[in-house]
Amino acid sequence: MFAVLYEDEDCFVLNKPSGIHSVSLPKDDKVTLASQLLKTHPPLAKASPKASDGGLLQRLDFETSGVILGAKSPEAWSKLHSALGAGQIEKSYLALVDGAFPQQLALDTWIGAPNRRAKKVKVFSEKPRQKDRALPASSRLSLVQYHASMDLSVIEVFAPTARRHQVRAHAAFSGHPLRGDSLYGSERELQTLSQNLALPESQAAPQFLLHAEKISFSHPRTGQRIKVQAARPELLEALYRLGKISAGGETSSTS
Repeated sequence: MFAVLYEDEDCFVLNKPSGIHSVSLPKDDKVTLASQLLKTHPPLAKASPKASDGGLLQRLDFETSGVILGAKSPEAWSKLHSALGAGQIEKSYLALVDGAFPQQLALDTWIGAPNRRAKKVKVFSEKPRQKDRALPASSRLSLVQYHASMDLSVIEVFAPTARRHQVRAHAAFSGHPLRGDSLYGSERELQTLSQNLALPESQAAPQFLLHAEKISFSHPRTGQRIKVQAARPELLEALYRLGKISAGGETSSTS
């Protein structure tokens, strides 16, 4: 079940758990975050152009957890959707990736797929042909921790654009795919981390770990800047407790 992180008469922010789709997929009647939301708040069917979206403005992958924004009326949805398209909604993610990630990395590329049903998107360094259906995508990635014994990095990603699979694709493009994300080239499994860190089975790792930690947006009616943060998953917390370790091997405590 989802947790409500922020709510007023116009909009809301939820903490989506890993292991559930945000909205329904074509020809799919499985339980989704939106369907759970509509069970408790049926009027939200009128907030978004597609009733089954339940007012949600964003999509997070099945494995991805964290903040997701929604609106309670068509007017609020329209304003927030425009802000999202204009890159005015700030989002940051935490992810676990293979290898020793560089301290800082900025990527300004194009991301797209030849058709909407493609399972994987492609990153283009230069503007591609129109048939590639690619859009500009900007990410700023930085190292938070490097754990040499696991050859694993915790990174933070700021992504003002909201392209499909953007963080996953950009991480792979940098040569450091999300640990366990076989679709984008990782050849290692994340699940063994839970055992190594002695986490309970109920907190076992997903296939890969991508967590939408923070979101900042202007309120659709008042214009006030709203900032919301979701608690880190236990696997991330366990890694944070191990200490902040740089790629050079120096260790310091984390806050």
